[in-house]
Amino acid sequence: CGRMFQEYYSEEDSRIGRSFTVGVSQDRGESQVIEQTYLLFRHSFNCESGKKVNARFFCLFDDPIMNGHSANYAKGHLPGLLEKYLTKYNEKKLSIPGIWNALQSAFVQASVSHIGEKGTAAAVVMILANKVWVASRGKIVVVLDNQGTAIRLNYVNNEGIGSTCLEEGKSARCKIISYPLNEIEPGSHIILSCQNVFRVINSKE
Repeated sequence: CGRMFQEYYSEEDSRIGRSFTVGVSQDRGESQVIEQTYLLFRHSFNCESGKKVNARFFCLFDDPIMNGHSANYAKGHLPGLLEKYLTKYNEKKLSIPGIWNALQSAFVQASVSHIGEKGTAAAVVMILANKVWVASRGKIVVVLDNQGTAIRLNYVNNEGIGSTCLEEGKSARCKIISYPLNEIEPGSHIILSCQNVFRVINSKE
């Protein structure tokens, strides 16, 4: 009884050295409101004496409680925060600590700015520095299908961006995992999905 829309595009990324396809599929059942939203974008910034660095982002936001309100908030604010802190913490040299601090700072600031709301689950997949970075909060699952081998790339928890848990003194930090690009086989897939999908299938399926 769901209504589904799908969209796809493909492109060649010379920095990765292979072509890739991005697909979006959404199934809306009885709800009259689309609770999930997604975002694809790039960010270029200068570091190491003016050297330009390119980052690519794939994001999913899922907000079943606020009927998409918090998801749209995160979609509108998180990209700017990611760009701001990636530039700030990697201005002199691109580094693992700099990338890590940028992801944490962006998620924390997004939560602090939206405190008092019920929050939204958020997952950001970023390609940067020859790694796939996954930063997430809430119940979104990220799985790497590495040529038939299923690898979980994030941890699911109950607290999203802007969650009222911040009023209780809990942490606003995201969970971060990185995976080397050179260990991902051609023809592999990275899947971002709301947790409900994985209630009826497992990661390998």
